[in-house]
Order: sequence, then C-alpha cells, then structure tokens
Amino acid sequence: MIFDQSGSLANVSRHDYLPFGEELFAGARTSNFGYTNADGARQRFTQKERDNETGLDYFFARYYSSTQGRFISPDYFDGNPASLYNRGEKSSALPYASLSDPQTLNSYSYAYNNPLSYVDSDGHKGGKYKPVPGSSGYTYRADVSNMNDSPNLHIFDRRGREIGRVAIKGTAESPRMEWEGNVPSSVQQNTEGLIREQLEAGKWSPRPAPQVEEGEVGPEFDEIPGSKNFSEGVAGLMMFHFVWEAYIEYQQSQRFGYYWNMMGQAAITNLDLARQTLPRGTYQLDGYTFILTKNGDFVGTGTCQGCKIVQDPNGKIRVQLPIS
Repeated sequence: MIFDQSGSLANVSRHDYLPFGEELFAGARTSNFGYTNADGARQRFTQKERDNETGLDYFFARYYSSTQGRFISPDYFDGNPASLYNRGEKSSALPYASLSDPQTLNSYSYAYNNPLSYVDSDGHKGGKYKPVPGSSGYTYRADVSNMNDSPNLHIFDRRGREIGRVAIKGTAESPRMEWEGNVPSSVQQNTEGLIREQLEAGKWSPRPAPQVEEGEVGPEFDEIPGSKNFSEGVAGLMMFHFVWEAYIEYQQSQRFGYYWNMMGQAAITNLDLARQTLPRGTYQLDGYTFILTKNGDFVGTGTCQGCKIVQDPNGKIRVQLPIS
C-alpha cells in the first residue's frame, strides 16, 4: 500500500503480487479499491525497482523477470576466464553456490524456487537471510556447510548489498572471528554475540585446521552424516575441475600465447603471439612493471627502464636487464 504525504485514504494505491512477482489485477482488484499502475511508484515486487519498458525488476546484481520466475542472467560471471577456473575462494563461476545445497547450483533460480519462504535481497543466490539482532535493517546469511572454508556469515546493509563477512575459526569454547569488508563496529559486535550464542547452543561449530601434537593425529574436518559417497563424489568433481582447468589453460596458450593463472594474471607461453593478443595495459614479471603499448612492445617502468622481456630457446620468459 502506498500513501501520499497527506496520508489521506482517498489517495492510497495498492499492489498485490503472486509469489514469483507477477502483479494481480483480477477479481476485486480494481481501481475503485486503489489497484493501479498509474501511481508512479518505481519500487514494486519486494521493493525492487521495476523497469516499465521491459517489466524487469532491478535486484542490484542483475535483473529479474517475474513473468518467467527467474533471473535473466546467471549468478555470476564477470567475463574474466580466470573466474571460471580459479581455485581461489572469491573467484569462481558460482561463488554463491554450494555443492552441499543443490538448489544453489541453478544459477538463474529466484529464492531457491521457494518464494513463499524466502526473498532475494541483492540478486545473489537469495533466500536464507535473517536479521542481525540489535542492528535494524542489517541482515546476514549463514554459510556453515561450506566444506572448503570455515563457517562464515555474509553481512548485508539496509539496501541488501553485501558489505562484508566474518569467518568463524578456533574452537567453540574459544572462537576467533576474522572479518573482511566494511561492516560497522556495532553490527560486528551484534553479529559476534549471535555467533557465540549459536556456538554455545551447538548449532554451529568452528572448523579448525588439522593439528599434530605429541605424535597424535589432529582433529579432522567436520563430516556430513553418511557422506562417504558424497565426499568421494566431491573429490571426483575436484579432480575433474583441475583437469578441465589444465585443458582450458592449454587451449588459451595455444590460441593466444598466454593463459590466465590462478591469481587472474596473464602467464605468457609464446611471447610473439602474446604481444598481439594481450590487452594493452600494465603487467608485472619478476617484480618489474611493464607497459604493453599499441605497437606490442613491453616498455619497462620505474627501476626497470630499458629492460626487455625475452623468451629463451627453452621457452622460458624472463626479464633482460639493460647492460650498464
């Protein structure tokens, strides 16, 4: 329901939506009862801005189509090939997905395909958001079943944008909180209080690194009940991932003379070909900085003025310092 500044009931307009966001105008939903599209309101389904020309809703990270009940782009890929095949924690084709939660593997779905229970605040994964106690408007999403990382909480501001996260390490009796991002100190304190409550209740548990002391085997990572076959499947997927990653690197190397390594940096394998295909910009090699010009020349800067990048007969790429 939308009111104007006067608060008069005569000027109230109303909107009703189906669970996936299609607006209803059937039956008693007539203009006599305030149902209209002419009120000028831009914020529609779950308070997201709707584009009148396309009918799409803006969810910050991407656009959502209520008619199809799904997003029109996947969650998410930034265009860098390294993002698809990176072992790194933050660079992945599906950074908001988890193998232990199959519904998240559909990169187009809205709110786990369960909009009666969940909403999507920022266009990423969506769903299991809860308010941070004592911090009005701030929410969190608990990621406590990620086998590749310590349990962590993602924190979102009042507009639904992710502003940081906290990893839970150590032990339940002596937890250690490691923060990333720009989260207000008061929200951090309230979040840490929530974490300690969940740890004391046994609902969450830190995943400590394996340790070996006095000849004894240290604690193993937490296991999901009945997860032997599941773990073997994950190991198989990881092996396939590494093989596929090597294949992609080989294909890129053959075609472009370079490939994107695990850090998202260009690893040159054929210097002459890379001069023609690499995007013009700044690159580093052996700690020295070079600028790749429009002519395909690597120009050394700073302490390496006059340096050259050369490739020896064995294929090794190295920096050739100027002769003094």
